[in-house]
Amino acid sequence: MAGYLGGAGAVIFPDLVLSSSGSCYEASHFAAYKCDLQGATSFFKSFKVVYTNMTMFDNKEGVGPYL
Repeated sequence: MAGYLGGAGAVIFPDLVLSSSGSCYEASHFAAYKCDLQGATSFFKSFKVVYTNMTMFDNKEGVGPYL
């Protein structure tokens, strides 16, 4: 059972200095286990989000990019 303080494994935000358009971003090489929310999530609205080489298991809500 996931702990009540688990929350999200990673909250991912794009680097707005490197990507001024905010139209897309990518996150990679991360693992999350037994998180109380998503293993990886983002709250930054974007046209395209790419997650690669990520391992998520036994999380309550899986992965949740905000598109």
